[in-house]
Parts: sequence; structure tokens; C-alpha cells
Amino acid sequence: MKKYIALPFAAFAALAAGAAPVVRLQPGPFLDNMKRERAVMESLDPMNLTWMFRVTAGLDDVSNTNFVQRLGGWEKPDMELRGHTLGHWLSGMAALYEATGDESVKARAAIAVHELKRCQDAIGTGWVGAFPSSDIDKIIAGVRVWAPWYVQHKILQGLIDQAEICGNEEALQVARRFGEWTADKVLALSPEQAATMRRREFGGIAESLLNLSRFVRERGDVSRAERFAKAADVFYHPEVLDPLKERRDCLNGKHANTLIPKVIGEMRRFELTGEAASRNLAEFFWETVIGHYLYAPGCVSTKEAFRGPDRQGANLTGFTGETCCTYNLLKLSRQLFEAEPRAAIADYQERALWNHILGQIEPSDGRVTYFIPMMTGSYKLQNRANDSFWCCQASAMESHTKPGRLIYSKRGDTLYVNQFIASTYDDGEIAIRLESDFPAHESARVVVTRGKGRVAVRRPFWATGEAASRYDVREVSVGDAIDVDLPCRLRTESTPDCPERKAVFYGPILLAGRLGVDGVGPYDIRALDYYEHDYKVPANIEHVALEPVEGWTRLAKPPPHKKVWDDASHPAEPYWGEPNFRTPSGVVVSPLWTIHGERYVVYWN
Repeated sequence: MKKYIALPFAAFAALAAGAAPVVRLQPGPFLDNMKRERAVMESLDPMNLTWMFRVTAGLDDVSNTNFVQRLGGWEKPDMELRGHTLGHWLSGMAALYEATGDESVKARAAIAVHELKRCQDAIGTGWVGAFPSSDIDKIIAGVRVWAPWYVQHKILQGLIDQAEICGNEEALQVARRFGEWTADKVLALSPEQAATMRRREFGGIAESLLNLSRFVRERGDVSRAERFAKAADVFYHPEVLDPLKERRDCLNGKHANTLIPKVIGEMRRFELTGEAASRNLAEFFWETVIGHYLYAPGCVSTKEAFRGPDRQGANLTGFTGETCCTYNLLKLSRQLFEAEPRAAIADYQERALWNHILGQIEPSDGRVTYFIPMMTGSYKLQNRANDSFWCCQASAMESHTKPGRLIYSKRGDTLYVNQFIASTYDDGEIAIRLESDFPAHESARVVVTRGKGRVAVRRPFWATGEAASRYDVREVSVGDAIDVDLPCRLRTESTPDCPERKAVFYGPILLAGRLGVDGVGPYDIRALDYYEHDYKVPANIEHVALEPVEGWTRLAKPPPHKKVWDDASHPAEPYWGEPNFRTPSGVVVSPLWTIHGERYVVYWN
């Protein structure tokens, strides 16, 4: 039997001691996006988000439209995935509170938590959900229901985050009672029933059960902690995880956003037990995905599945790059870095943050993408305000409130500076200010504003010209400053199966050619058919030749260009970022993250 112990990993130890470092983003594009996402989250009324939970508990009526705005899309009353948005919202609001210290954020989230407690009390069994617990019974019996455990993972983790980060005791009560309900349900299953249940997507429920186990153990409730951990064991999925333990690549065709959370759960198991097989599994998975399934922006899927290995060039579609996969891969990367700091992990985080996550949000109104298309001539599709509520719309509430967690990492007495994003850090022992407006200026400065200690600053391969990135370590004290030169150059990356297909980077920044708006209708960018959308790419831009980058001309800013708007968009100044170029034939090239509402090319011929 596994023995669950409390290992002193940095991320857990800091929270357990009530001394989580304070990270504050400073002006720049990541802070801009956090503000945009905050506006979106605060536009959602907690009473609307919890409406179907009240209906399920018998506290409201499905026909009630007097005081409640019905949510559409994946949150419609007849949608089997309803409720998932609230879970991400709770986690996102906790992260926003962590990132800002704003008490109003905590208070607003507490309204939703209280409504969940009311619902749980009314039902009386420990269940809390936007659909009845019979949906769980159905999948145990082999009846097809979309993904009830996937949703419940979001709810449980949101409650844990509210309890742990915001100190909400009511959230802990609800989480604990739901954990007991879950343990009662799954620990009574036969092996055959458990195997049938696992055939439906169940996301990261094992991770959240292990998180709950750790949390209650730290409060002295050992017996309940053991029970939650045993419940997590039921969600170990041998059909997909055992091959990874054996270091076999079984990923081709697997649903990426189903598999990544299972690996996150295994890494959490290692963090709590020290079980080496779980960590080795996660390490092999990460190395395989990054080494053989990675696209230029940091995404890893096409039509939500792994396709490969090394078949990226054959899968440059309008449905490449589900954003949830990148969100989850960044979570796994952080876990791996906490276990063993490696510059290669921070390199991936940099790629994904700047080129996928940052470019998910339309700057004019905060709408977000599901996929990040890699097909030449395609464009980003964005959600509608109340008619989408996709998974990637919900996970955006965390993606854009958590970048501060990836800038720094403290391991032992060493503070790692991983990303060059303007921010401040204070853990009570040492405080620093990271000054940077990269890539506008190709440098950064780390200033020690209080305390002393050891600081390790990443020296990226694209700046040093070396084969791999590394960390420079220095002993510092208050008043010291570390200047970091970050010279960039244009460089290309080819797809492994089609070496003639090349993406162009300037340092870590992925560039794209702007191909105009011909054939893009006023509502096309808000199309709801994100999974089957016809981009109607004009024949003359289906393939775009890569002209030698030595002939590209640097521009002070991109020239005026057309962009598709619709009635949901608000007039805004053109949003742009460095660097911008013009090819000899006149194609304007800009960072992919800045391009919205127009066609583009990432992989040139």
C-alpha cells in the first residue's frame, strides 16, 4: 500500500506555511491580458454561474429567468458539461487574488462558494454539481455521458484553491464533504466497474483528490487524507499510463487534454509519496511531447489529439493547438521544474507563454481562442460572450492570472529567475524587481530591493548562441543589480517531417506574416463551429514562400492594416508589439500573439 507523506516541495511548503511569495506583474503585455481576463471574470455574476447548481439541488427552477441570466454554449441547462466554467472561475479568482491582493476579488468568489454550500446542504449527501450525481452512476454502468468527472475536477480544485489561497473555510467544508462522497462512491466499485468508469474523460480528478488529501493531512486529519488518496488511486488509468512507465510512446491518436491531466496527477502523486515511477512517467511523457509533438507556438495537438511522432508538417490545420492542452502542459512543466530546475523546462514555458497563451486574447474585448490554427491563411476564432463557454474559454481564467507563478521559482535557498517579464518578487527573505520591456529592448535587469541570497538567472540559448540554455548563479544582497543582455536574431525552425516548412522566430518570439482579410466575413471570427470551420482560404495564399530573412527590413511599427470587426467588438487603437518586419515582396511580419481578426502564415514554404 502506498504511504502518503507531506514532502517539502517548494510550492506546497510555502502555501502550507502561509508564506507564499508575493509576485506582482508590472506594466507590459502580460499585465494587460490579466486585466482583460479580470474584466471578463468580473462580468460573470456568481449567482448566474451557480444557477444550475441550485436547480440540481432543488433551490431554483430551470424556468426562472427573472433574476438569472442563463448561460449559453457549454453551460446550457441541457449540456452535460455544465458547471465546468464555475470551477475554473473559482481557481482563476483565487489566482487573481494571489496576483493582486485585492480583497474584493476574494469577496466576490465567496458568494459562489456560499451558494455551493447551500446546494450541498440541500442535497444532503455531499454531492455538489450542476447536474445530478446519477450522471456518475451512468458512466459506471457504461452509459455514455460527456464527462462528469472532468467537470467535478474543476469544481473540487476551484474549492481547494479558494480554501488554500483565499483562506475560505466554507470552501474547505464543501470540498471535504464532496471528497467524502467521491471516496464512498469509487472505493465501493469492483475493478470492472472502475475500468468502465475510466472509459469516459475524467480529467484531473486524481490530482484534485491528492491535493485535498494533502490539505486535510496538513490540518491533522490523517484518516480522511488516506481515504482521499485511495480514491485518487482508483483513477489511475493503466491502459494509457503503464506504457509511459515502460517508456513507450503511445501518444499518437490519444486525446491530449484527457491525457495531460492524468500525468499531472501522477506527478502530484510523486510529490506526495516520493514514488519514483510516477515522476519517471511524467518526465518521459514531457520529454516525448516536447521532443516529438511540439508546434512552434508551444501547442501540441491537432483536433485535440496528439498526431505523430514527428508529423507536425502533415498536421498544420485550422484546428491545431487546443489552448487547454498548453494550459495543462504549463502546469506539468511547473511541477517538473519544482522537482528539478532545468533551463529546458523554462525554455518551453517561455515559448508557450509568449506565443500561445499571450496571443489567445483579442485585446479589444477579451474574447479568446479555442485553437491556434497553423494552416496558412487561417485566422483565430474567438468565443462569443454568452454563447460559447468552451473549455479553453474557462481555462483562460487561469492562464492569464497565473503567469507570475512561472517567472520565479524558489528551491532551497536559490531563487530562479526563469522569465524576463516585468514584475516584483518578495518571499520574506529576499525581494527583487525585474525590470524589462523585452522585446522592445533586448535586455533585463534584476535588482535586489531587500534581503540577500542566491539568485539563478536563465541565460537562454537564443541570446547566448549556445546549444542549450543555462543558469548563472550569484550571491546577492540588497542594492545589487544583475544586468542581462538578451540579443535576438531571426532564426528558423523546420517541421521534422517537412523540412521545407519553416517557422520564423526573433529570439523567443514567433513571427507570422499578415495575409489580410479577403473572404473573412464580419462574424466569421466569432463562428461557433470552431471544430469544423471552413476558413475559405484564397488560393493565392494557400502557400507562402519564405524569403531569406537576411533581406527582411525592420519596421518601427506595423503599417495600418485591415482587421475584421463585428458588432460584439469595441473600437480600439491598433494593438501591436515588437518586433515587426517587411519581406522583400512586401509581406508585413509581426509577433503571432499580436495578430487577431486577419489571416496569417506561421509555417512558410
